[in-house]
Amino acid sequence: MKTKIEPIKETIKQGLPFKSIQQETMMSLIRTASQVKQCVESNLDKSKLSGQQYNVLRILRGAAKAIPIMDISNRLVEPTMGITRLINKLEKSGYIDRCQSEEDLRIFNVVINKKGLKLLSSLDEKVEAIDKNIFGSMSEVKLKKLTNLLDEARANIPS
Repeated sequence: MKTKIEPIKETIKQGLPFKSIQQETMMSLIRTASQVKQCVESNLDKSKLSGQQYNVLRILRGAAKAIPIMDISNRLVEPTMGITRLINKLEKSGYIDRCQSEEDLRIFNVVINKKGLKLLSSLDEKVEAIDKNIFGSMSEVKLKKLTNLLDEARANIPS
């Protein structure tokens, strides 16, 4: 059964027309991102991970070696000023290991450990199912176009 597609105007009960198509697009993007984030985080609840902690663990798994904390910060999907706090929580939970760089003693490198890899592995299927549930009705062509459009929009955001 196909879900009814509801325009953002109806979803947020917008009485007046939007001032521009850009404004309507922005509201739709923000609402969609919020709902996707809620969906993912509600599925992470049982693991006691926040979306950002999950993102850090995925970054570390993808790196396949210890990397500096600032590299992790630069790779986050949703940047945060509290990267040290995220790292501390993950280390305290036993999912990552931190060590001082031999080349530069001011830098700490972080690596995902077996417990962190096991946790991520247990979540992979759930997150994949969410991805498929949300985007499964769209063709690969549409998804690539959407990704390209979002890349273009991000390129226009002032630094």
